[in-house]
Amino acid sequence: KVKANISLKNQKVSIRNATSPAFEGELNAKGTILLDKKTISMDLKADKLKLKKVPGYEGLLDGFFTGEGKITGSLSLPKAQLSGEMTKLKILGDEYDDTTVSITPLPSNSISPPLPRGSAIVFMHLQKLH
Repeated sequence: KVKANISLKNQKVSIRNATSPAFEGELNAKGTILLDKKTISMDLKADKLKLKKVPGYEGLLDGFFTGEGKITGSLSLPKAQLSGEMTKLKILGDEYDDTTVSITPLPSNSISPPLPRGSAIVFMHLQKLH
């Protein structure tokens, strides 16, 4: 379920105050989509999203994510940058210290062998709780 204030004028979709109880936390978005140029610029804020609710990671991850991000570029292959904190983190049942995470898109030719188109690199430091 998403609640949003959306307007369309001159091929520009403006999104303000979009909120969703995504992943049993809260996800907020605001930004624009330019239909004639097929581009997006969107700011995101996440508060206490449950990692175990992320599709494809059920049973693998548990804990919470709080952070912010930005989606920019073409609608066909947008770039997403995300940073924040994971708390009460569990991976396959093992507990880890709270940690920061940063997800940054990379050019496909910046790593050898090249990553698939649209790939990103994730930076985080994980340390098990004792």
